Amino acid sequence: MKLEPLKRLTDLSLRALLKRNRTGEELTPDGSVPGLSIRLFPGGAANWTFLVRVAGDGGVNRHGRRLLGNKIRISLGNYPEVTLQAARARANHMADQAKRGVNPKDLLKETATAGSSTVADISKDFLRQYVYSKELDSARKYEIAFSTHINPTVGDRLAELLTREEVRTVM
Repeated sequence: MKLEPLKRLTDLSLRALLKRNRTGEELTPDGSVPGLSIRLFPGGAANWTFLVRVAGDGGVNRHGRRLLGNKIRISLGNYPEVTLQAARARANHMADQAKRGVNPKDLLKETATAGSSTVADISKDFLRQYVYSKELDSARKYEIAFSTHINPTVGDRLAELLTREEVRTVM
């Protein structure tokens, strides 16, 4: 990965960077917000990333001061869907959270799952929209599988938060 020199990004400079041909991935930092960078890919795609340390994430030292934890890389979205101004605003907000000891990734998980479906909700939708609508002969087998194996184990969990290991255990 090639690291570009530090400079303040503008919309004009971003468009010029996107037009350039590249053979590998490039990371171009924004000089106005520490930790904010745009990752440029050979196909012309671009993604905003933010690198931050959370105060207190590493515990406290012998004097009682909070230690800085490991660096956390957070994706803020793709450019141009997420504008330069929006990326800077998100990065500044996350930096403030990190200074207060709040891990921005934890907050992103909470907001990403707001209003999400549980596994039980998805299983009901699957039965209604696919199994029952096609009048499958195996409908009863699907119902038994959901009610006996899947929903009692992970039915109340938000589908977005299931880990691969939990799915393997149920399977």
